[in-house]
Amino acid sequence: MASANIRFSELDDDGMFHVSLVQVPQITFSRAAVSPLTLEWPRDSASRDRAVILVARTGGLSIETEAPVWRANPGLFLVPPGDAPVTFRVSKTIDELLWIGASAAVVRGIDLPDARGRSPRPIHVDERALDVLLSFVRSLHETELDSGSSPQLASVATEVVRSLVALIADASGPELDTFELGMRTIQREYANPYIGVTDLAAAIGVSERSLQAAFSERGTTVMRELRSKRTSVALETRRQFPAISRADLARTAGFGSLSSLMRAMRADEGL
Repeated sequence: MASANIRFSELDDDGMFHVSLVQVPQITFSRAAVSPLTLEWPRDSASRDRAVILVARTGGLSIETEAPVWRANPGLFLVPPGDAPVTFRVSKTIDELLWIGASAAVVRGIDLPDARGRSPRPIHVDERALDVLLSFVRSLHETELDSGSSPQLASVATEVVRSLVALIADASGPELDTFELGMRTIQREYANPYIGVTDLAAAIGVSERSLQAAFSERGTTVMRELRSKRTSVALETRRQFPAISRADLARTAGFGSLSSLMRAMRADEGL
């Protein structure tokens, strides 16, 4: 902690802080279990050239700083290189906190969105892609590595870190309006046959009325767009798999029943 210029500001006497470290050239991978605490990172001359990625998928982590911070769900944070002090607060126990520190050279060239466009409602990243990247990080802590780890490992580690940064950046672009957030959520959640206006509104942190009004301003409705998405998925699935049963087709596209699938397809223009 001292070598990284990070110090404890608050930690109960019986608090938990268990951490394992793995280092490869220009990157430090930390995996920790922590109880509520506060960490201060004043950023001296030796640490200004460092970026930090944090992953706390169970929540309980917040960051306070004048520096830009990019956030994405579930529980991803990126603090780029800079000199503004940073405070990290853990409000409840986190069983797995991944902390990745990397030199500026590792993340150089990645297009980060303007910090002024940060959204108060971070977007979900592709969790399948995230799981693959985090599996590599965890494997480093479960494998015996010698001090002269291979150049191939360092190269892979660099690409993993760059992919994590890009994943967070892609989900933290300029703030989207309510309609755009709603459409993005529909694109992600259409396969859930139980999702409705209330659920979609909650997913993006607005009221049901606000969500409906945003869609009305664009001349459409939430349910119309949800039905349209499901219908287009059903048509494309049927085109690719002509032998698929109607029941499986309805389930794949997120329709709650075969009858709702057939109604939607009949109502689709040109059918």
